Amino acid sequence: MAINPDYKELVDLVSEKDLDFDFPNSSTEHGKYVISKIIEKTKKNLLIFSKNLNNEVFNNEMVTNSLKENKNNIEIKVLLEESDRQTINKFNSIVKNKFHVNKIDNKKGEDNLYFVISDDKRIRICSREKPHQARVNFNRKQLGEILSNRFDTLWKSSSPIK
Repeated sequence: MAINPDYKELVDLVSEKDLDFDFPNSSTEHGKYVISKIIEKTKKNLLIFSKNLNNEVFNNEMVTNSLKENKNNIEIKVLLEESDRQTINKFNSIVKNKFHVNKIDNKKGEDNLYFVISDDKRIRICSREKPHQARVNFNRKQLGEILSNRFDTLWKSSSPIK
């Protein structure tokens, strides 16, 4: 399935100008594109809270190419409910020493959202319930900081995946 050209144009504009503008992001193809653009724009750190990385939104060529092409030496922290060693190893081989993955302990069901946060301002939040509904904003600092703090709290109660 191809990305709608109008949607792609919107994402490119909002991403390029770092606009504080909320927009929907619900299809898998749109999710891949948005996450790849978030990674592309990341300067320092990327936080991901997800069920797993072995899904169509994260484990695809568009996202892995964005990781390879980002030259900012970013640090990535991933908090997962389920681990998949093969996918984790794949991401770790791309990012090298700045890729940290933890598994959340006994917190399943406590949060209704999964999220991606870049530099405390670029966000993609996604409902956990199907059908997944997601929203994106490339410059929502206040919400980004709230979600980053939530991520840090969850991270402290999680365990490294070895």
